[in-house]
Amino acid sequence: MTLCLSTPAAGASPAPDAAATLFSEQTITIPDGYTPTETLTRDADGNPVTAAMTADGQWVLLTWKDPASRPEVTPLSFGGNDGPEAYGGGAISHAPDGRWLASLSSLGNTRTVSGAPSPGSEGSSSPSGGSTSATPGASTSSAPGYMTFSLGGAGQTIYWFNPDGSFDIKVTVDVALLSAVALSGRRFAGMDYNGAVSVYDETGAALASPSVPEAYALAAGESLYILTPTAIAVLDSSDGKKIGEIAFDAGYGARITLGHDGLLYVLTDDHLTRIDPATGAATRVMERTGTILGDPSVSISAMEVLAGGSVAVALGGSSVTISGGGAITNVIRSLTSDEPPALYLLTPIGSASTSERSELRVTSLYASDRLRKAANEFERANPDIKVILETRLAEGDSSPTDDHIRALNTDLLAGKGGDVLMLDGLPMDQYISRGVLKDISALVSSLGLLPGVARGSQSSDGVTYAVPAQFTFDTLWGNKDVVSRVGSLADLPRAALEPDQAPMMARTPAEWLELLYPACEASIRGEDGAVNFESEAFVRFLETVKELYDSQGEINDLELPGRLSNSAAVSARVGIDPQEMLAVYNGSIALNAMRMAGLAQVSMAYSLSGGAEGGRVPIPGLDGAGAAYTPLIIAGVNALSRQPDLAEEFIRVLFSDETQSMESLGGIPTTSSALDKLFEDAIDRSENADIRQILMIPGAGQLTIQQPDRAAWESIRAMCDTLDQPSITDATLLGFITEETAGYFNGIGTAREAARLVQQRAFFYLNE
Repeated sequence: MTLCLSTPAAGASPAPDAAATLFSEQTITIPDGYTPTETLTRDADGNPVTAAMTADGQWVLLTWKDPASRPEVTPLSFGGNDGPEAYGGGAISHAPDGRWLASLSSLGNTRTVSGAPSPGSEGSSSPSGGSTSATPGASTSSAPGYMTFSLGGAGQTIYWFNPDGSFDIKVTVDVALLSAVALSGRRFAGMDYNGAVSVYDETGAALASPSVPEAYALAAGESLYILTPTAIAVLDSSDGKKIGEIAFDAGYGARITLGHDGLLYVLTDDHLTRIDPATGAATRVMERTGTILGDPSVSISAMEVLAGGSVAVALGGSSVTISGGGAITNVIRSLTSDEPPALYLLTPIGSASTSERSELRVTSLYASDRLRKAANEFERANPDIKVILETRLAEGDSSPTDDHIRALNTDLLAGKGGDVLMLDGLPMDQYISRGVLKDISALVSSLGLLPGVARGSQSSDGVTYAVPAQFTFDTLWGNKDVVSRVGSLADLPRAALEPDQAPMMARTPAEWLELLYPACEASIRGEDGAVNFESEAFVRFLETVKELYDSQGEINDLELPGRLSNSAAVSARVGIDPQEMLAVYNGSIALNAMRMAGLAQVSMAYSLSGGAEGGRVPIPGLDGAGAAYTPLIIAGVNALSRQPDLAEEFIRVLFSDETQSMESLGGIPTTSSALDKLFEDAIDRSENADIRQILMIPGAGQLTIQQPDRAAWESIRAMCDTLDQPSITDATLLGFITEETAGYFNGIGTAREAARLVQQRAFFYLNE
């Protein structure tokens, strides 16, 4: 078979249509008595099909000829076998010759999984922005003290069924497959967790293993299509030989399927695109924003394009997650999920030109999932309005941040910019003084903010011009007796310790300043709100930091190779830095610092600090308990916006429970109701879910992660209500502090002299 492809230029993307197709959205209802899986395929007539289990354990196929009606039920016979207890790690697929394929991974059904991904492997976002998982390697070697991840004994079981659901044959392959698609003649193609693709015969033997670099998704009909970041490889499904290639810039994490119309469909981060496999011509079908596909909080496990152009998607349920890499590994088996698998159908209902939709512009220096979620929910509620997210710094952009800030400042001070302004990283005080921001006090009073965040969002004149949608704060964890003695920053160097135990992990002066300055900044500001580096408070701050620096000792005797040898400040402190974790584990330090940017990492800190015997406090300030938080996704309304009411409505969506309740490692929600729900869900999972986490510590062994008890969760939740000192660390000012105090930390001069030098540098910068 020969295929000639006329392809677009390498890396090309389809241009947006002048008239965009509009889609209606509905849930495909699963009848009572059936537990669905996160699988999805289509039959020969182009109808959606999923696998489900009945209450008595019978596996069936559910087929919807009309999404609004009950599905047809096809029982699956496993040839005298009882069939699998669970369907985790599997898929279903419909072959061109009418047979059904059910692919089940033993990894998905394993109750306990031990091991670690290959050293250096990283967690990566799922296509829909859901949970993360690292790519497991096959049996590999690693340095002493590291645990090797191996899928030894793990494999894939393939069941073939006749069109009526009766059992045909069963075969096994000795590798766990990330995906499998049915071909004619009981053949199938599979891709393992390393991206290797093979074509298998009806005995499970590999007929061919074509080399397609960076492969990560499959689709099949009479031909086999393999999606890579820059192209779609086209293979002869009978022998696995490459017969063509379609250039397409999909990036990583996209999905591909062969539609009922014989055309390919690729779901990228932004669009669903239709591609003619004969010519390579690409056309955008829909934008993800404004549909369930654009919700970054859901995990899309499967997608099919049905008869008539409707798009069906399955949203994922329970899973096995393997995260981390090298020395630090989490293995999580979650058998339950707050949200069961769900099926959605998007049906084309017509088209509308872009001129028929009004626009709401949102200008931001940085991108964020919570902002994308708000834009998506706003469009779903207002299909006649297009939200334009103007993000200046794309992920991975290495250009100088200062250049983008300068350009954005110029636009905003000249009366340009979006209707909604996201102020992270921008000189908000200047915008307020120059009238760039609208007074949104009345709006903010109705959002249900945490009391401290509401107070902390007010300017010195009592007016609120901007408000954060999420926040982080830094904490100290350790034995509850030690933690209880830390009432202020001055107590840290003299915390009650075991013999030869340091208070905290050894850090450079720059790292100490970065960690502790935010909690103390409020004490350094004068009554006018301006920082005063010649104040007695700042001098005391420097003296305390130097005392910690001078008294610190070695952390441990271990040499961490590669990327784990970096210092703690290099990490974002989302979770626990590997070196700090080792120091806590072997008892060389009493307290470890953790940035609370989500709840997923709490179980690790809880376990390392002694479980129920541990305690935790916000990093203390100069004059008492810590109350500092870092506001993020700070929203304001452009005072020159011609549609301020619409801008405020967008902010309401940003602070709605739907958007705020989105779990993230980027920050904690700022509304009381969403935060309460987040903690209630965390308590429920800790008490009721089957969650198993193992932490592999090089040279030290294995630590079983304990789930926090209710008292621990409630204490963290209570902390959130005490935080009322917003701290937006100015990187330039922090640089001045680091540079001008270097001599002092090296034993040259006094703290007061260093403070004077900092004030001199800061004066001209702050009065530009």
